[in-house]
Amino acid sequence: MNIRNFVLIGCMSALLVLPGLLPAGAQTNSTLRIGIVGLPETTFMQSGTTGFGTWTQFPYLYCYQFGFAGVVKQDVCDTPSAITGSNDQQWVVNLKSPNMKWSDGVPMNSTDLAYSFGIYLPHGPYANLSAFDIWGNLRGTVTSISVMNSTAIQINTAKPDPLFAMLTWLYPVYPYHYFKQFTGNNTLQTTPILGGPGDSAYVPQDYTANSPTLTAVANPYSPDWNGTTPKIHTVIYQIFTTDSALVNALASGQVDSGMITSSDAQTLSSVPSLTETGLPSNTQMEFFINPAVYPYNNTAFRQAMMYLVPKAQINQLLYNNQSTLGNPLLLSPLAYNTYWPSSSTPMYNYNPTTAISRLQAAGLTKNSAGNWAMANGTVLTVQFVAPNSDPDVVRAAQQIASSMQNVGLKVNLQITDYNTVTNDKYNIPNTYNIVLFPDSYFPSPFKWMRNPVNLPTAWVNSTFKADFAAALSNPDPAQALTQLKSALNVLANSAVTNSVLYEPFEAAYNSQGFNGWQPALNNAGSFDVFYYPVLSQQVLTSLAPASVGSSSSTTSTSSSSTTSSSASSTAINTSTAVAMVGVAVFIAVVYASSVLRRPGRTYASMSAA
Repeated sequence: MNIRNFVLIGCMSALLVLPGLLPAGAQTNSTLRIGIVGLPETTFMQSGTTGFGTWTQFPYLYCYQFGFAGVVKQDVCDTPSAITGSNDQQWVVNLKSPNMKWSDGVPMNSTDLAYSFGIYLPHGPYANLSAFDIWGNLRGTVTSISVMNSTAIQINTAKPDPLFAMLTWLYPVYPYHYFKQFTGNNTLQTTPILGGPGDSAYVPQDYTANSPTLTAVANPYSPDWNGTTPKIHTVIYQIFTTDSALVNALASGQVDSGMITSSDAQTLSSVPSLTETGLPSNTQMEFFINPAVYPYNNTAFRQAMMYLVPKAQINQLLYNNQSTLGNPLLLSPLAYNTYWPSSSTPMYNYNPTTAISRLQAAGLTKNSAGNWAMANGTVLTVQFVAPNSDPDVVRAAQQIASSMQNVGLKVNLQITDYNTVTNDKYNIPNTYNIVLFPDSYFPSPFKWMRNPVNLPTAWVNSTFKADFAAALSNPDPAQALTQLKSALNVLANSAVTNSVLYEPFEAAYNSQGFNGWQPALNNAGSFDVFYYPVLSQQVLTSLAPASVGSSSSTTSTSSSSTTSSSASSTAINTSTAVAMVGVAVFIAVVYASSVLRRPGRTYASMSAA
């Protein structure tokens, strides 16, 4: 099953406003029907195995979050700050306002914070309520948590942890006054939690586990409204099992909006009621080489494979040059300026001539039939795998295979089940040799490279390991970044990872049902949120009055141009990138977002276990 991004856009019909959910005088009765390709939910507790663990910030917001450029942004909380003189072992986490409330009107306080972090610890008042630390950043790192006052807690770490804020942002804040009913060892991982208050802009209403339909209603207390009145009262999420089912629902008017592939966009282009537009993307076609056996364990051979990836050609053939090309460090576009090591770091632009010279350097020779053979005379057949979940990934893999064949390499390209490819790539012993895989990576290498599963397990480099370890523990931000760049340069030259391009996202929405409203898709600054918290808080920006003189009054251009615009407006310096200082600005007039979700694994690329 292909689980893809989706966007909150559309307007369908009027429903009665449910009493008690909106402030007096609210003029809100619109309903959105959003189509999603995904799996029904089993709990609202974020975990490593359930849907709401990946449909982020619904119904609980993060304590703080991350931007595309690698900058921490406040959400429910201010970004954590180290206590002066604590050697980065004592951190203060503070609610960004003392006046926030849960959707049931109960005030949010520091007990909620202490509970939300403390449930993962082996000791303390909330110990072991969730014995599985889903993101691997608290258990074993945090030794204790104490309440400082009504809005702040102090978190103590076992050793100096200068990157604490960068590595622990992925945790939501839970309502203690509701969750306190769940007691016992590891109860939060074993109890389906499908009720209670939230703090996101929309909260679920009367949801039944595994239902394909989820209704959410506006939460007027959510801090994401920023004092404005919700213009949309109800959001109905219709969950489909296949892309084709979603496409049919969009064409028939069953749903108002959905996230579609470029191939789907061509199918729906003839539907007069639908409008399509591009969105920024952080989903990459990623090219991995597992250096377990010869010749894949030869650096020159791997470099040859990298030079045979025709990125620009694939962009032209699949996306009419509307995509942003990738890089061997898997850096998102906005993080590129912050983390790219140097001008000498290889990009591996398509170059068959260089590829041939690297094949020769790897000890391969061409035989009389024009095929590349190993030293013992055995003709090499490159083993190449790609999942069948996305037709664009399949077509890209075919183009790469053709490029390899054009220089005389034999290729065995296998297009197989998505879950099979996922297991081969992310589970030891990593049985793939070369794989093209659609995935989404955290914008800061400080985080995603901490998880060994995100790099081929057979690749071992002592220089990389030492430089990266030094960067993680260096209390000086500038020095830490320098050490990180050194590690990244080693990674790039080792040629085990590469990104072909960022797959453009398309949103299709029912333009006839907007009645004077239109989607605000082209405010690039709004996309400076890596995890795309769409199911909830960004709904407030999905519709804007056509009369408003803002960026919401025009339609978005391509994903690449939108991303570039955002990059220019959110430039950060070295110290800021590592010190993690940032403020998310939420405006009730603009922006819509989405969240990537994949089956078969637990966000390996996002986690830092």
